[in-house]
Amino acid sequence: GLGLATVYGIVKKSGGGISVTSAPGAGTTFHIDLPEAQAGAAAAPESSGVLAEGGAECILLVEDDDSLRRANQRVLRERGYRVVSARDGSEALAALKDPGEHIDLLLTDVVMPVMGGYELAREAARVRPGLKTLFVSGYPERDAGGAGPRPDGELLPKPFAPDALVQKVREALDRPGPGRGP
Repeated sequence: GLGLATVYGIVKKSGGGISVTSAPGAGTTFHIDLPEAQAGAAAAPESSGVLAEGGAECILLVEDDDSLRRANQRVLRERGYRVVSARDGSEALAALKDPGEHIDLLLTDVVMPVMGGYELAREAARVRPGLKTLFVSGYPERDAGGAGPRPDGELLPKPFAPDALVQKVREALDRPGPGRGP
């Protein structure tokens, strides 16, 4: 899942550090130290205040982290999408092999147990040629756990804001044909 590994990566990338103290019966405390922003450093871009455009297509959402899967499913449904969710590659392939299940986009985590997202996308292309794919990952591509070269499809790095997810989904669906687009 996303969890501590992602937090650690973000903190390290920002030049900070994490320390942990733990005592039986007292719990665990994480201390995060970040460097002070430099004068003139660019501020984070503000949201435009405009909601990313949703749609009515069907998204196959594959995520092994239950809470993240539920949160992303809720975001997509709130924007009008129909969502079929799966916790792993085998559940996703079962949905893809169901001839009564119309799916417009495969939205999959890259690093998952048993079958990663790249392998799933390759299998999905055999079952449903032309299916568009959007990958999400909390790991840089170079650290994607030996997943091999990325099949056609964009990559949305975790963590992401709900609007970023909806925007990337819309872009993937609107892209002409399968693949990465221009």
